[in-house]
Amino acid sequence: MTNRIETLYGIFSYLRDNSFNKGRASEKIKEFLCNSGYDVHISNECNHNIETLCDEPEFIIITRYNSLFRYDADSNTSGLISTIILSEKLSDYRKKIKFIFFDNEKSVLEILKNYKNIKIINIECVGRGSNILISSSNEKHNTFKNDFIDYLKGKNIKYLVGQFLDSVYDSFYEEQFNMFTIRRANYIKKENKNELVLPWINSNEDTVDKIDYKKIKEAIVLVEHYINNKMW
Repeated sequence: MTNRIETLYGIFSYLRDNSFNKGRASEKIKEFLCNSGYDVHISNECNHNIETLCDEPEFIIITRYNSLFRYDADSNTSGLISTIILSEKLSDYRKKIKFIFFDNEKSVLEILKNYKNIKIINIECVGRGSNILISSSNEKHNTFKNDFIDYLKGKNIKYLVGQFLDSVYDSFYEEQFNMFTIRRANYIKKENKNELVLPWINSNEDTVDKIDYKKIKEAIVLVEHYINNKMW
């Protein structure tokens, strides 16, 4: 898997750096999904949300990306790559799992409104940080988050739990979706409290020189095995 992570980072770094390729990130993601047997829809030119077609999904896995791959292309590369690899590893369940790569929060919100009772995992910035961070501010639908946390406990995985940390996604939780976000974070002791440290969120620093392939791999394997267990 390490080679695959490295290859994908190389591909998206090239799309970012080569001005001729601006706007081709969406095409490349679609290509990967189609190669894994998914039927894929890309929304209009303004938003470029990419979704695999699945009539009755049991899970939805989402991640944020920049379709033009310009000003904030490196703000969530590890989340993007993790979701692509998960789509490849879980392709046997393509009739049960829907993947969405969203370029615009408001537009993906309209898609998710059709799936309020479905379990949704948002993957973001999993390349740095000692601990898995599970974030959700939706206390009404905590069963999914708690079930995943129980799974982490069973695997003796170091994890942190926090409320959702980014106002960009507040509307996801206002809609009472049954979802959580998986990230990585560090924490420090401050005034007898644990304070989360994850300055790389929305920082344009989710780059290959600053991430750890092993940490990305761990996040991918955790989600993959969790879903595999639920499908049996």
